[in-house]
Amino acid sequence: LWRAYKAAKFEKPKNAIGLTKTLEPDEVRKLMLEHSSANDEDLKALANARVDAVLSYLSAKMDKSRIMVTAPKLDTSGITDKGKTTRVDLSLQ
Repeated sequence: LWRAYKAAKFEKPKNAIGLTKTLEPDEVRKLMLEHSSANDEDLKALANARVDAVLSYLSAKMDKSRIMVTAPKLDTSGITDKGKTTRVDLSLQ
């Protein structure tokens, strides 16, 4: 969290002498969310990077012909189980 906050490119709160103010983790998270932006292309790129990582791992463990990938969903449609909407769904058949 702290490394990401330090590297983030936005104006951070300063203390009385002008140095970046030390904040509580919840405040840092809030600021990071307020100053972050992601569009559908960014989300698609993240989803595809995750797919690549999972495929790389699974391909070393099993025959590639047994692995099928579907297009990533960028919304919460079809999620009805009250679980987190930021997730990867894997299934076995």
